[in-house]
Amino acid sequence: MDSTRGSQIGYHEEIFGSSSEARVAARDRAVWLAGLSGWRVHTVSSGDGFLITSGRAHEAGRMIEVQECDHPACLEAAYGPMC
Repeated sequence: MDSTRGSQIGYHEEIFGSSSEARVAARDRAVWLAGLSGWRVHTVSSGDGFLITSGRAHEAGRMIEVQECDHPACLEAAYGPMC
């Protein structure tokens, strides 16, 4: 998952065994963050991202996105040990 996509303060974390498991976790996190701020969650059209926004034009909001990963730890989580 990637929070605040495109931001310098963005971070990557958590490796999941399946993309559906990652999407559920991303949605849960977006709902939790929105609840803290009183903002709303909107699903991005691909279903792999969630926009947290106040709905005001002058506030950009935040994004949580599920991404494919080619890091060795991701590949090992998905396919088992490689060596």
